[in-house]
Amino acid sequence: MWRSSAMYVISIQSSALSKLKIRVRLIVETRHALSLRCR
Repeated sequence: MWRSSAMYVISIQSSALSKLKIRVRLIVETRHALSLRCR
């Protein structure tokens, strides 16, 4: 029981981490595009 709940928490954290990485990548790309446009 405890082991399955631990795996559940780990899967939730990994999915949240992947979403965070995607969000950071989008922010970085948009910022890069804006900086290129401003030049």
